Amino acid sequence: MPQDVMDKWLKSKKFAQVNGVKLKPVKNPIYPDIALSTQKGQSEAFCCVCEAGEQLIVKKFNNGKELNTDYLNSVSALLPRHEAFRAGTNRQILSATMVKRASGYYYTAELSKCLDGTILMPRIDGLDWASVAEEIRQDRIPLDKNMRVKFAINLADLVAILEAHGCCHRDISSGNVFIILTSGMIYLIDFDSLYHPCLTIPKATTCGTAGYSPPFAWGIDGLDAKRTWCPYADRYAMAIIIVEFLTLDKGSPLTAEGGMFSQDELCARRGKSLENIRKLLVRNYPQIVQLFDSVINSRDFQTCPSPQDWQQSLEKIFLADDIKPPALNCIKDDYKECFQKIISKVRPAAPLWPAPRLSDIPPINLELPKVSSFRITLPPDPWKTGRL
Repeated sequence: MPQDVMDKWLKSKKFAQVNGVKLKPVKNPIYPDIALSTQKGQSEAFCCVCEAGEQLIVKKFNNGKELNTDYLNSVSALLPRHEAFRAGTNRQILSATMVKRASGYYYTAELSKCLDGTILMPRIDGLDWASVAEEIRQDRIPLDKNMRVKFAINLADLVAILEAHGCCHRDISSGNVFIILTSGMIYLIDFDSLYHPCLTIPKATTCGTAGYSPPFAWGIDGLDAKRTWCPYADRYAMAIIIVEFLTLDKGSPLTAEGGMFSQDELCARRGKSLENIRKLLVRNYPQIVQLFDSVINSRDFQTCPSPQDWQQSLEKIFLADDIKPPALNCIKDDYKECFQKIISKVRPAAPLWPAPRLSDIPPINLELPKVSSFRITLPPDPWKTGRL
């Protein structure tokens, strides 16, 4: 078991030399004798730290879910060189021979075998959207409207960049979208389902997450990977995440994957939760209701609104809130009456015209403070230089 191998490594308290990187596992904060890890989908991720202090992730695929090394290397090469994708571009595909025997460093044949076929990648700062959403539900993180819109614009921008390079992530979901709350930066992780026209679909590949997958991606036996192995495959999930960014609040519904949408309702294209979310959009973001309706009623990825469609509508919301005050004719009647009552109670200012005559203004007597000064005696002819 990978966990047992990593636990033994942890207890040694030694760094191992892995493809030129000196690293060791991080202990679980609750169980100090166990290496910190998380199980997700087709893999298990172990938290490690290198000798310089940088935090890294070792991703180990579950038995039967391993991916071809050539495919993994191609994914890293095809991804756009963008900071938000560095979990995919700045990674190494490890092999057993990359774990070196060296004096003072940890090595076992068991560890070498365990790390064969794993991925060593940087740990992304911030929190995944599932964690941020939970904090919002618990009313521990306040998000204003502009910050929510900024998240949405940044996510749409990343999908636009991927599409421009012929790529699709194919599993945009609450666990794969990371957010830096202080800056609004968005990062994507887990690129091991990436689509590109020059790649062949792997035998073991994920194809989306429940609560973020379109009805046309489902077959009789569940999600069908072949139905998402195509261009524009991120548009549906991107739209769902954007709507969650904008509407998720205290008391919002919670699904098994940490989102708001029930997959059954998405497949049926109707339901109580969908209706409630749409009402929130009508009330707070009427500019994007039409985009949302287009996504829910879409029959394929090409008919889903593009990232550029979302950007244009979202930027109008952002600019409207930052620059334009509300028009007077948009104020409700009850607010007009309240405004009139306030104005009627204000005492009118004293008239400033006609202006007073100068003779009517009393003289101003100013007593200047006494200040001691130096007295300098000049010669009879100070301009005479004394030269002929």
